[in-house]
Amino acid sequence: MNPNYSDPVVPLHFTANQRVFSNGVTMGGCLSAMDIADWFVARWGPGAGTITPEELQKGASYVKADSSEEAFATEEQADMDMPEPSVVVPWVLNEVVTSTESDYFKGEGHFELQASRLLSCWRAYGDQFPSAFAAEVCLFMQKAKVGQQLYGTIRLVACFLIQTFTSKRAAIHIKNGSQELWPSFLHGLGQRLQSACQELAPTEASLMLERVIQLLQTMKSLTSDYAYMMLLGHDSYQHGSNVKQLVCSIGKLLRDTAGVEKELKREAAKATAKRAPWEKGGDAEQAGSGTLP
Repeated sequence: MNPNYSDPVVPLHFTANQRVFSNGVTMGGCLSAMDIADWFVARWGPGAGTITPEELQKGASYVKADSSEEAFATEEQADMDMPEPSVVVPWVLNEVVTSTESDYFKGEGHFELQASRLLSCWRAYGDQFPSAFAAEVCLFMQKAKVGQQLYGTIRLVACFLIQTFTSKRAAIHIKNGSQELWPSFLHGLGQRLQSACQELAPTEASLMLERVIQLLQTMKSLTSDYAYMMLLGHDSYQHGSNVKQLVCSIGKLLRDTAGVEKELKREAAKATAKRAPWEKGGDAEQAGSGTLP
C-alpha cells in the first residue's frame, strides 16, 4: 500500500450542516468515500432471510442448470411463475428500507438480489410492469410511517432507484436488453399522480404527491453528489448521457407536478375545514338555535 495515499475526504450532503458517519452518528464534518460506502450499505444490507426467494415466487421450482440453454429455460420458468408487481415491488422496497446488514459485500449482494427480482418481474409482465412499478412506489411512499423514519425511507428508496437506473454495475442496473426502465417508470409515475388526484380524497392525494415529490427531489440531489455517484462507477462530473437524461426527466416531472401539489393542498384544506352549522356535517343544534359559534 502506498504510505502517501489517503482516502479522499468528501462531504455527503444529508442536510446543510450535518454528516452521518458509518456508525450511524450524525455530526458536523466530512466523510471519506469508504465511510459513505459503509453507511449506505449498512442501511441497505440483506434482510432476505425473512422470506425466501422460493416463498416470494409462490412455489416456483429452480433447477441447477448445466448449460446456457438450460439456464435460459430455468430463467424463463422463474419469470412465468413470478407473482404480480403488486406483490413483488412492495416486498422488495420493504427489504430495502428495513435491512440492517453492515458488511459491505453482503449489502452489495443483497442489493443485486432485489434488483434481479424486479428485473425478473419486468421480464414476466412486460410493458405493464413499469407503470405498475410506479404505482406501487407511490403507494409505498403514501403508507410510509410519519416521523424520523420517513426521511430515511425516502432517501433509501431514492438510493435504490438511482442505483437501479444508473449504476455501472450490470447486476444492479436494471435493463431489459437495451431498454432502460426509468423512462417508462417516470411516465407511469406522472400518470399515477394524475389519476390519484381523481380517485383519492384530497388529503390522501396530497400526501402521496408530497412524498413522491420529496422522493424525486432526493433522487435528483443524489445525482449531483459526486462522492455518491463514484460509488456507482461514475468517474466524472458528467456521469454520461443516461444520467443527464434521467435528471432532465425528473426535473420536468417536478415542474409538471408543482401546480398540482398546490391545488391539492388547497382542496385538502377545504376538505378538513370545520363545517358551518347550516352545512351538511355541521352542528345541527347550533343551526337550529340560529346562533353562530
